[in-house]
Amino acid sequence: MKSKILKLATLVELGACESQTVLFKEKFGGSVRVTETLCEKVATLFDFGWAARHLLTAQARAQFERVRAPACAEYERVRAQACAQFERVRAPACAEYERVTAPAYAESERVTAPAFAKLYIGDPIKASPNSGDEKHG
Repeated sequence: MKSKILKLATLVELGACESQTVLFKEKFGGSVRVTETLCEKVATLFDFGWAARHLLTAQARAQFERVRAPACAEYERVRAQACAQFERVRAPACAEYERVTAPAYAESERVTAPAFAKLYIGDPIKASPNSGDEKHG
């Protein structure tokens, strides 16, 4: 089985993001022998699109994109369906949230608006019996 060494220093030199370089170091230390089997094992952990753009030749990158295109198209199809389903569920949930919280928000604003006015004008607010400002003895 063919393999090639990839060094952490190479990733850093090429501007890989910190999260990926930290993960690389945690998993492999300073370098790793890249094989098909290894890449399959870490497929969901590393950004192979970034790696292809920065580590492959133009010809190899074109081959990579030909393999990747159908998988990306399928992912986008599934993602679009999931997003549509999410929106169908989210919309009524958000509406219910607004319905339930609106009165409490309005009351909060009703109570705090005059307090702001008094303080802005320079009229101090006296502590209410339940404010916790009184001394207990």
